[in-house]
Amino acid sequence: MIPQAAQNQAETLQSLVKRRAKPMERTSKIITVCSGKGGVGKTVVSVNLALRLASIGLRTLLIDLDPGLANVDVHMRLAGRHDVDDILEGACRPADALLVADRGLLVVPGGRATEAERERLLAIRDRSGPKTLVDRVLQSMPAIDVVVLDTGAGVGPWVQGAIEVAHRTVVVTQSDPASVTDAYGVIKVAHAIRDDIEPSLLVNRVTDKDEAILTATRVRKVASTFLGFRPELLGWFHEHQAIASSVRTQVPFSLRLDEQHPSQRELAVISAKLADSMRLVTTASRARSGEMSH
Repeated sequence: MIPQAAQNQAETLQSLVKRRAKPMERTSKIITVCSGKGGVGKTVVSVNLALRLASIGLRTLLIDLDPGLANVDVHMRLAGRHDVDDILEGACRPADALLVADRGLLVVPGGRATEAERERLLAIRDRSGPKTLVDRVLQSMPAIDVVVLDTGAGVGPWVQGAIEVAHRTVVVTQSDPASVTDAYGVIKVAHAIRDDIEPSLLVNRVTDKDEAILTATRVRKVASTFLGFRPELLGWFHEHQAIASSVRTQVPFSLRLDEQHPSQRELAVISAKLADSMRLVTTASRARSGEMSH
């Protein structure tokens, strides 16, 4: 007998393959989530953002692009045989690396190369890697509405490549001086790579709204002076014990907290802003327009 989880995963993947469109009809949008330094909660943001987008009816794919500390799958208690490196090396088909999480969210785990393997993988972890990876996955499943790319900290080649392919770039920071300085560094690099798309700020672990606004104001003032634009404040997350607990228990907070919890409301605002700005169409909207009947 096939385990229920495996059967559900197979059905989800088959459904997306059946709805595949012609390459020229691909409408998938890409959100790149990055940060100047590690430890600011970037992966927590990526995981919960992707789950929220899936919950509002968007066919969502989350790809772990952190080559050194890949842990998206750990956050959701997922286990797979293949990862992003296998796709890039041609060791597996893109569909073989896909995992199905809660709410139908599709996940491609990041690679966990050993020290001995890292030298060999440098060639495929250049700036072109994210585009190659996303193209290969979406060629087999172009019905995806939105792709969330969880990058590593800093501005290495894969982060640059992820910014290059993004429709929206979200820079996660905290309010401490080091995080703010590094966030500006990422925004500066992102602006140099894509001056047609202004990065947005997301301030994490604040004590109150004023702290979030003050932090964003500091970054925006410097960006305005030296880059000529003021990054949008996309939103913020308060410091909550429930979020820290969700990381320890490997159950994302968007799955365990009541909808009225402040973190859920903050996540809803951020997700809605992103969906609206990219004009993403939910499953419910497609059904109303008659797409699902064809």
